[in-house]
Amino acid sequence: MKRIMVSLVASGCLVVGLSGCGDGGGDAVLGGQGPAEAPPRPTKTTSAVREGGAGQPVANVPDQLCSFLSTEVPRLKGKDSHVKAVAGFVVDYTRWVARDPNRVVESASELDAISLARCPTVRREVLGMLDRDSLGKVLNR
Repeated sequence: MKRIMVSLVASGCLVVGLSGCGDGGGDAVLGGQGPAEAPPRPTKTTSAVREGGAGQPVANVPDQLCSFLSTEVPRLKGKDSHVKAVAGFVVDYTRWVARDPNRVVESASELDAISLARCPTVRREVLGMLDRDSLGKVLNR
């Protein structure tokens, strides 16, 4: 029952979080026919540094993930329940990825492998406050 409740709360927060962080949609198409086509979704993150637009390197995804997890520690300490902590983490992670879609890590195993290899102490602290053993499980992946 607790797991179902956490999933429902996390899903609800995800929907609320996504609806509140948009910038109003895509650019209008010439002639006012609605929003322009969305840019293609980035592919799976498999390397530490990927190419961005116009050959620009995208910042190091593993380092950014560890930095994100570090910023979550004080936020999670302020939550008075695991349900609120998980919901807040899911919203924060969704917003973090939305700010730079190149940060998308497609699989739970990759997300956990990156954090375990690059920032195991912060990962352990975050998961302890979330009462989970995997970031993938927290994010329902």
